[in-house]
Amino acid sequence: MERTQSLQMHNILFYIVFAQHTEFVSLLIQEMLINVKAEYQGYGNTYRVLCQLERMLRDSVVSHKHCVVIFFFFLTIDAKMRHWILNSQLSQHETQVRDALLRVNVQLVPGAAGNLGCHSNNPFLGQHVALQPLDPHIAVPILTTIIQENFFQPIFSSQDPASIDRIFDQLKMLVIFA
Repeated sequence: MERTQSLQMHNILFYIVFAQHTEFVSLLIQEMLINVKAEYQGYGNTYRVLCQLERMLRDSVVSHKHCVVIFFFFLTIDAKMRHWILNSQLSQHETQVRDALLRVNVQLVPGAAGNLGCHSNNPFLGQHVALQPLDPHIAVPILTTIIQENFFQPIFSSQDPASIDRIFDQLKMLVIFA
């Protein structure tokens, strides 16, 4: 008889690493690629590589470990995704308090009112899920570690296929112990 085990999904980063929901992580990366490609249009080789990665993700030829490593790499570059990850998990009360504070002088910032309308948690999932908020004490150790220049360096310098596995294991430990 096969034993069924369940894993408590503590927060969205924990879910990304452990849920084995590769399609979801791939979707998040594709969202990040839209943002990143806009910044790198003037760099021909980089832009082509980003387009190639986008095709590979659409064709589902990237393993889960690779998707997770790519996700965290792009998380260091894409401020919009970082903002979504850090703010989408707020409770309804916290969201109302934040929005009320933002709306105090919203007329002073051109176009700002249009950015305050969405209150849907987890817009990429298209549903509400039971994930705990990503508290700063969880996010800070993860983000400060992955933004260090040498964190992803083994992938670029050694071209060793096992470097992805080592970085995935480091990310897994970061998320578990954060």
